[in-house]
Amino acid sequence: MSTGIPFTDEAWGVTAGCSKAGRDCANCWAIRDARRMGKNPNPKIASVYGGLVERNGDGLNWTGEVRLAPERLDRPRRWKKPRRVFVDPMGDLFHPNVPDRFIREVFGVMHDADHHTYQILTKRPKRMFELLCAWGWWARGPYPHVHLGVSIGDHRTAVERLEFLANCPAAVRIISYEPAIGAVDWRRWTRDYHDAFHQVIFGGESASPRCKARPLHPVWALDALRACRCAGWGAWFKQWGEWAPRGPQYAVNGGDGRAGQVPPLQGASKKTIVLKIDGAIIEPLFERPPDPALKPWMMELVGKRAAGRSLAGRTYSEEPKARLSI
Repeated sequence: MSTGIPFTDEAWGVTAGCSKAGRDCANCWAIRDARRMGKNPNPKIASVYGGLVERNGDGLNWTGEVRLAPERLDRPRRWKKPRRVFVDPMGDLFHPNVPDRFIREVFGVMHDADHHTYQILTKRPKRMFELLCAWGWWARGPYPHVHLGVSIGDHRTAVERLEFLANCPAAVRIISYEPAIGAVDWRRWTRDYHDAFHQVIFGGESASPRCKARPLHPVWALDALRACRCAGWGAWFKQWGEWAPRGPQYAVNGGDGRAGQVPPLQGASKKTIVLKIDGAIIEPLFERPPDPALKPWMMELVGKRAAGRSLAGRTYSEEPKARLSI
């Protein structure tokens, strides 16, 4: 299945359905896509995705059911032209409802069809670590065409998940810091684990409606970029998301520090906020200027296409800088 994901060429959906693993799953795009495809007039598509999503008090959510698609397992073997393959975009291969034997079958296909490059992202790295360490044939690798990745959203999820990835037997390890919903202190990872990782894909959140998306503070993105430069990892900045940065600091009337209304931005929409480094939002009307130590930044809701993916004056689309570190 072709895909609009910029860092891959093909989506290989071997399961469908999931359950939320943390705050970073709040506006999961796969939930929206599964609901849409569950209503597809093609019965083959509707039968795969129908009933996987429900509406509750928090909006759309997974039901927790996971469906396997064994009929799709053989697809990479039939693709003759080498391509970058994103594995299981509509689920999590290491979800507890996916049997061990099925995961092993997926890895067996990747082992055989090694003319492709496979990209796997999970929010359940503990299970990935335990399974791969138990497979003697996998540990005898390395398999540089299989890129293992873990998704994080902030410092807490980085602490919970990244050490499993760092110790997982793999030739290429990827950190997906998307959606970035909070700051990450990268110092531990660049100091103690700089040889463990090879790429960071980072970016802001998209959502429907777009006003539900949480904005990406520019300092979070710049910190991720600096970490890549410090550790020698490839940097791929995917997108700002629905919110675009409009100013590096909070500006007040006349520049004299008086409280008041934020000066209107040229071409700005009515939805403009001030985002603090801790992720808290200040509306443009305020009683006193915020503390500069909180690194306030003006952000505007413009939509992900208009916001783009330029960071510090350029785009970043760097591939993993691989060192065989299995």
